[in-house]
Amino acid sequence: MDGVDEPESAPEITAPRRVDDDPWPALQSLLLRCSRVPETAMRVGIVRDTLTQTSAATGVFVLDHLIRGTLTGDARAEAAWICAVLFLLGAADDAELYERRSRWYETARDEGRDHVAHLLLDLPAFKAVKNARALQQARFGRDVSLGARRQMAGGGDRAILERLLEDLSPLVVSRLCQNPRIDMTLILGVATRRPNLADALSILCRSPRWIVRYEVRLALVSNPYTPTGISLKLLPLLRGPDLQRVAHAGDLHPALATTAGRLLGLRSTRNLKP
Repeated sequence: MDGVDEPESAPEITAPRRVDDDPWPALQSLLLRCSRVPETAMRVGIVRDTLTQTSAATGVFVLDHLIRGTLTGDARAEAAWICAVLFLLGAADDAELYERRSRWYETARDEGRDHVAHLLLDLPAFKAVKNARALQQARFGRDVSLGARRQMAGGGDRAILERLLEDLSPLVVSRLCQNPRIDMTLILGVATRRPNLADALSILCRSPRWIVRYEVRLALVSNPYTPTGISLKLLPLLRGPDLQRVAHAGDLHPALATTAGRLLGLRSTRNLKP
């Protein structure tokens, strides 16, 4: 219009570059920070923050390289992957993280990182018991309430503790896992028992004290009553011969054999960066 200056055209606005467009700094920062923190709970928090405060692509990249590092014997990557497992198991019950977990899975599939996608699956146990109640009772020759059994599970009488191994009530198993008097022999009695309850084995898997023990991880993966989604996440932590056995096992969920085969392929490359 006459007498009115035409407004200058607005400059083109370029979207700012995401700080996590390069995922390597996020991975290196996670590994460094975890190596400086001795407490498992704090390490899990570092993993959680890294995965939830970056893009789905960066999260999948971090998970992929923790898996690859674990398979090739990187101690820092293995320690971080154990914490990632603990985080992912907790995230499975978190409704707020459901969408993010779905994005990780979709991104992993889109990027051809199928081994990451498989480890994010929450599949049920290959075998399940029909009468769960029968496995939630310890034989004391008399009726003992759940509260009393839970209290005994925190005690130091080994004879009672051994008898409580017959009781797969989640509250009893949780207390057994926390009892400092429980040793590897007793805890393996829970991990290897067949038949077993998925809830009881899930509690054992989420124990920071016991998930770091190789014998426990192997027993859980080898037990068809362990939720398959948990066993999948533990696969990268197995040694080569044991991973080979899972790849050819006939009594475990087929997804375990398939994923074990994929991981063996990655292990043979001994390559952290694809």
